Amino acid sequence: MLSPKIISRYQSGTLTNLRSLGMLTLGVMQQVHGMSLRAVQGGAGHSVASAFSPAGAIDAASSRVDGARELYNDSMHLVSGYLIDLVKVAESQWALSHRCVHASLQEAHHWAPREMDIFVSALDLALDAAESTTENLADAAVLVAKRLGDEADVLSAPVKQVAAPHSAHG
Repeated sequence: MLSPKIISRYQSGTLTNLRSLGMLTLGVMQQVHGMSLRAVQGGAGHSVASAFSPAGAIDAASSRVDGARELYNDSMHLVSGYLIDLVKVAESQWALSHRCVHASLQEAHHWAPREMDIFVSALDLALDAAESTTENLADAAVLVAKRLGDEADVLSAPVKQVAAPHSAHG
């Protein structure tokens, strides 16, 4: 049987991870709200008269494209950062669960008949393999999230105008 101290530490750590997850999610929701307001304000900032004049229409369209590009970049970085932080919380919870299960296996090993030693050792090895796999998946998730942020930088970069080639007749 697990000691009350181990159970208490597990429950306390789990509550800490849940709080972290809640605070992380609330922070992201606040940032999404701010981006939504920016998008609405960016679209409402152009007058109807300027949108119907040729120069005003071009300026308004250019401004909207730049605003959309910036908003896209910010949102992708927000998603990327959220995923990385989410993986950190998940890793923390996994490590906590891993320690608790190992403590349970040690207790089982202590109290189980000698014939069960091989079975308990096999479970311990399986748990270690699962931990290694989970760490690899977490590392892959972080790499994907970072790549997402990098792709956002590339996709939201302003398109460079290519200068028309000069005429050779000059």
